[in-house]
Amino acid sequence: MKLMVLDGNSLVNRAFFGIKLLTTKDGRYTNAIYGFQNILLNLLAAHKPDAVAIAWDERAPTFRHNAYDGYKATRHGMPEELAQQMPVLKELLTDLGFVQVSKAGWEADDILGTLAAACEAAGGTTLLATGDRDSLQLVDDATTVLLATNKETIPMDPAAIREKYGIEPPQLIDVKSLMGDSSDNIPGVPGIGEKTALALISKFGSLQGVYDNIDDKAVKPGQRAKLTANRDKADLSYMLGTIRKDAPIETDPAAYLRQPGDPAAAAQLLAALEMHKLVDRWGLNGGTAPAPSENAAPLETVEPSPLPLLLEGRFYAARNADGDWYLVQGQDVYLPDTDRLAGFVGRLNHQKNPLFLMEVFAAMAAQDPHWKLLLVGTGEMEPEMRAAAASRGLTDRVIFAGVQSDVPAFMNAFDLFLLPSNFEGSPVTLVEAQGCGVPCLASTNVPDDGSVTDLVHFLPLAAPLTDWAAKAEAIAAHGDHDDHWAALSAAGYELKTAARRMEQLYDKLGGQP
Repeated sequence: MKLMVLDGNSLVNRAFFGIKLLTTKDGRYTNAIYGFQNILLNLLAAHKPDAVAIAWDERAPTFRHNAYDGYKATRHGMPEELAQQMPVLKELLTDLGFVQVSKAGWEADDILGTLAAACEAAGGTTLLATGDRDSLQLVDDATTVLLATNKETIPMDPAAIREKYGIEPPQLIDVKSLMGDSSDNIPGVPGIGEKTALALISKFGSLQGVYDNIDDKAVKPGQRAKLTANRDKADLSYMLGTIRKDAPIETDPAAYLRQPGDPAAAAQLLAALEMHKLVDRWGLNGGTAPAPSENAAPLETVEPSPLPLLLEGRFYAARNADGDWYLVQGQDVYLPDTDRLAGFVGRLNHQKNPLFLMEVFAAMAAQDPHWKLLLVGTGEMEPEMRAAAASRGLTDRVIFAGVQSDVPAFMNAFDLFLLPSNFEGSPVTLVEAQGCGVPCLASTNVPDDGSVTDLVHFLPLAAPLTDWAAKAEAIAAHGDHDDHWAALSAAGYELKTAARRMEQLYDKLGGQP
């Protein structure tokens, strides 16, 4: 049997925040209900599971909250606009015949883990649909995570985990026990980031292996001191980060076969929510849903426009009944841009090697014409850069944005950050790019002390341009960026920390004769 388990809270949040607020004529919010159904319908069409379970979190504290008061303490409460939609969505899913499952004191993650283990024990396979990367620890030969991102759903099997992280899926728990998780407020070991955690677990196999080999020369003295002083936090984080597989729920996969439900009630509810096309998509035409009023004013047809090169203001992602995505701003509707964006932030001068940057981008564009280059900053070599872009026929692919105040907003849009400098000190932009989760490709003339994560890759300036283009293609982002600010802060790359270090340095120098 093929069982699909949906992480209800994760997916409904993606539906809610991924679509602009929608309401019925009488003012009821509907965007989460609408978006969740589209996600579910697309998953059913793509994977054709034999049975479906929809797992929900309960509001009651879990055993993790009881063990650690700070667990998820930094999270904001559910927006009221979403809270109003939850009981309606659950009622609709029941009417559609889907089995929903939750358990007080347990999280939806534990339900996913329990059902995956039970299905595997019964000789079946499991698909876990979620936007939460914590579930990647559950991946094995019988369990695949369908990881939902803003752009696509990525199937994550054991091979995909090894390719991305270089370790086996269960070892992700050990990594989290060291690096922590700011989204869940799991402490980890202060000062140990993702790059270090992955390296330690890759070498020693587990959290226990790290501590069994704490005196190994591969563990740097600074790391050893942090690990030794924070063993209790590491052990606590391991417990908090481990998804349980023994939740007290129904574990027979057959219990999650779709039920008859109440098609007429589902059709009526969808009609009341003004989702008439979804009545057809669910095959509820035999129900008793009233037809849309013939006297209702037809919706104005809008012709989508190409997305501007430079985006200003807030855009909302919206999906039509056919599942097509659009970007909406006010009364304007735009087609999503499928191009890929390489970026640079800094002065356009000899130090930054901008003409070589243009040569690298030309090689990238020759391999993949979907690339664009966004330059944030200005300088004395800007006219030469514009001329180089024109001579290579790239004028419409190179965007000169000038000096910008909100650099992280631009970096969050990058699929790749380029820094082929002739020389550097300690580039702040490289750290900022890592904080935004952007893969970085820099020259070996850039000091590696700014490489705090595994996002930074280096090539010599003497390397062929084809090598630069190939490396850019290999490391460029293909989905959401992970937030690495917590790891950077833990490593000391934080404004107050940097200011304090600079103050201490000046004090020291000022005290010298």
